Order: sequence, then C-alpha cells, then structure tokens
Amino acid sequence: MSAVIDELDALARDGASGALKVEGRQQGTVYLDGGRFVFAESTGVPDLASRLIGARRLSAERWNTLRTEGRPGEFGALLVARGVIDEEELADVLRSAFLDALTALAAGGETPETKFAPLQRPWISSALDLEMGFLRQEVVRRAGHEFPLDARPKLIDLNSPWGIVERGQWAVACRIDGVTTLRDLAWRNGFSLYETLENVQGLVRAGLCALPASGTPEPEAPVMELAAPVAEDEDSLLPRRRPGTTIWDRTPVETGLTNAALEGNSMFTIPDNDLLKRLIQELQQMN
Repeated sequence: MSAVIDELDALARDGASGALKVEGRQQGTVYLDGGRFVFAESTGVPDLASRLIGARRLSAERWNTLRTEGRPGEFGALLVARGVIDEEELADVLRSAFLDALTALAAGGETPETKFAPLQRPWISSALDLEMGFLRQEVVRRAGHEFPLDARPKLIDLNSPWGIVERGQWAVACRIDGVTTLRDLAWRNGFSLYETLENVQGLVRAGLCALPASGTPEPEAPVMELAAPVAEDEDSLLPRRRPGTTIWDRTPVETGLTNAALEGNSMFTIPDNDLLKRLIQELQQMN
C-alpha cells in the first residue's frame, strides 16, 4: 500500500482533525475530523464542480455564482437549499469523488511530499463519515483497473437480440463513440473516473465493447449506436452527438418538422386537409 495510505492510517489512529496535503506528480488534499474522513480532492480526477456541471445539474456560470455566495464550510448546504441536488445525492457524489481522489493519490507511483495542517476544514460542508478500513479496501479494488485512461472504447454490435447491462454501464455506453477517451468520458459527462473504468470493463467482459490497442488496427466489427437519454427539461434541446464524433463536435437539434424533412426519414407523411376531410366523410358513411 502507498505511503499516502499509510500516513492517513496513522492520522486516523491518532484521531486527528485537519488536512493532509499531498504534493508531487499527483496533488490533492484529504480532510479528517476526529480520525474520520470527511472530504478529499485531487487535481487528477473530476471534482465536485465537474461532476455536477458534466451531469447538467447546473451551468458553469451558476456554479461560479453560488461559489461566490456560499460561505466557507456551508457550500454543500447551499447547493441543497437552491435545489441543485438533494442531501442523499450530494453524499453519493461526494463519496464517489472522495474515492476517486484517494485512489489517484495512492496510485501516484512515487513517494510524494506530504504536510499535515491541523484543524483545517474543507471549503464544503461534507456529509461524509468514512473510516480507514473501508477506504483501504476500496482503493485496492479501484486501483486494479485493466485499461489506461487514454484508451478509446468502441461499442460492438454482435447482432444479439438482447443484452443485460447495469445502470452505470448503460449510462457510459450511451456516450461511447469510439473517439472519446476513458478519461474524457468521465470529465465531460459528470462521471466518476474509476467507476467509468469499471463500467467499461463490464461492457468489455460482456462482449459489447472493445478497446483497440494504441497503434494497432481496430477490430472490423460494426459499431452499435446508442442514443443518449433525452432530458425532459430545457436540456432536451441540447445538441445531440453524431456517431463517431466527440461530444464537442455536435450540431444543434432542429425543431419543427415539415413534410420535406420527414420524407427521407420516416415511412409516414403529414396528411393534408383534403385527405383528412375524405377520411371523415368515409367514416360517417360507414356509420
């Protein structure tokens, strides 16, 4: 186990309260309160802002506005009060982001410089209360991922009539386009970095996804196109991704359909008024 985990273990046994700051190739901070872990962040993984903005819970502009309004230690309560997220969801996202940050810090591949700042508190009020045993197990499990973060997953259509995927795997699969890397899938869509890796691993094991090795030809298999879920709020008119492009290379959704627009894409056409009148007359005669 890494030096960071060992040092956190010692702080937890001492019942310490404060922040362990990690410097090196991977930087971050882990906060404790009475030997329990309440918050963590790292430059290498999506933070709370990235998770909420990528998931379209709020815009970057609104995030900046709320950060200006929020007082230190009360920002989480402000997010809940403004209806951005409820308390249970906030705890889930914070726990996920904590585990991402700690896994990245523990897997730094070097002995980092650390400094403990007693009594320092996180900038967000945290609902977390995690213990060292749980964190150690999760870091070991997450650090065993099989794929590099710059791999570009590609969905494969095996012409199966059906398949079974978990909810998290489906969310990731809907955004796989064969171009976006695993790292960018997480950063751009509000996903956990290491949960994204695990979900892609599950899709690969199920035979629904492939990760072509860098510099080698991609497997000659048809790509299965999945449409991402369309929200029912103002985001429902956001640009939609074209298969084979990144999420930043999209065209706006067109609203309003005409007969000409439908002729090439649908087996139906919009009936004119004369046709409707004839249909009504024939129905009346039948009665």
